[in-house]
Amino acid sequence: MPVQIAFTHMDTSNHGFLTLHDFHQSFARLFCAINNDDIRALFNEIDSDGNGIIKYEEFETFYNENYVKKLGNIEKER
Repeated sequence: MPVQIAFTHMDTSNHGFLTLHDFHQSFARLFCAINNDDIRALFNEIDSDGNGIIKYEEFETFYNENYVKKLGNIEKER
């Protein structure tokens, strides 16, 4: 359930989706070193249907395809 917890924490407006503002605020709190262009690029990558919001399903898909895969690769390298 880490993906659901992460999504819920990032959904500061409690709309059930992430706006660019929510996304930016979350990253500013957690990862101060990420610049605005990188945040926008990541947001656009996750927003697979290009409608300007990130739905949970898009967030989950990105998480599963990227984060979980990267963790698996790290484990294989150990």
